[in-house]
Amino acid sequence: MAERLHQRNWPKSPPNCYYRNHSMVITTARLLQFLRNPGSRAIPVRLLIVDDHEIVRLGVRILLSDTDQWDICGEARNGAEAVEQVAELAPDVVILDLTMPVMSGFDTAKRIRRVAPLTRIVFFSIHETPTTARLAGADGFVSKSSAAAELASTIRKVLATGETQRPVTLQIPD
Repeated sequence: MAERLHQRNWPKSPPNCYYRNHSMVITTARLLQFLRNPGSRAIPVRLLIVDDHEIVRLGVRILLSDTDQWDICGEARNGAEAVEQVAELAPDVVILDLTMPVMSGFDTAKRIRRVAPLTRIVFFSIHETPTTARLAGADGFVSKSSAAAELASTIRKVLATGETQRPVTLQIPD
């Protein structure tokens, strides 16, 4: 059996690679950075951006590109694509618009909870509905008008809350 494992054509990892998950690679430099600053994350937080407007997805990508603590693992234009991407990419956090074609953000969040219950969801919308978002199962809410100041800190807060502090999800009928 060991011989068969060695005969497979496994993808080549870069030199000094200690960890490989999907497209993410931890190199010696990244490992040393973590060892020097134990409070930092050695593995970047995987984010999925879901919005029907390309300019918004691009803006979020740019907003979060100033640090290597985030890894934008994918983007989706609507809820159906988002559910597929969550199943395929296993993001840590989904940044989810509320108003989209095909499937609303609320319905998308409900389906994401079924597919990946540990994935955190941050609603990202022009609508000021943080209470409704929490009742629908989101872990956080950021208004698009305050994204520059609040998006990164909200993602950090959502990741810092334990499983016992997750919101109670309102049961929305299908």
